[in-house]
Amino acid sequence: MDAQGDAASILIVQALALGTWTATIQGKHTVATALLEQANHHMARLEQGTPRPEALDYAEFTHEFITEQDPAKARMSVIALHEHARRTGDPMAWLFAAIDAAFHSDHRTAYAIADTHLANATRSGAPWVISWALWASALVEHHHGTPTKALELLQRALQMQVDMGDTWGPAWTLWLIAVVIAHAGNHLVFCA
Repeated sequence: MDAQGDAASILIVQALALGTWTATIQGKHTVATALLEQANHHMARLEQGTPRPEALDYAEFTHEFITEQDPAKARMSVIALHEHARRTGDPMAWLFAAIDAAFHSDHRTAYAIADTHLANATRSGAPWVISWALWASALVEHHHGTPTKALELLQRALQMQVDMGDTWGPAWTLWLIAVVIAHAGNHLVFCA
């Protein structure tokens, strides 16, 4: 294949990877699986030594995290997403690595990934990224720590989201607040 054909194919792989990621997070797992297979097929047809796009790795690792039914196999996605986040510095990769770790790893690993994500987000100074890092830290706290700490983190995230006029984040944050309170079993303690 010539250089122009390789460039076009890399773009196809990247487009299919984005489609895979989007279908995965929308819960369209059959579509996501088919798109991922197509992306890998196009990747295999490229000239040997063509670098694999980061977008394809991210889509594949996210797909594994969300769709894998076997907990032992799902835990492997924590390692893959964390390594991808470390390698790329991508805030969304860090977010998904922290969420994945909350569900599929031990408390030490989950806290380490979430704490690093929050530190990176804070250094960036980007309110949207910080609010989601707080959200992910709260999820880790919900699974591995205390409801009080989880709610403190969620309140900070929600305040940031409201202050910046975010219309998407508050829905997720309010949902997680409700989950934490319901799981704690005594909403009156948290509503006083």
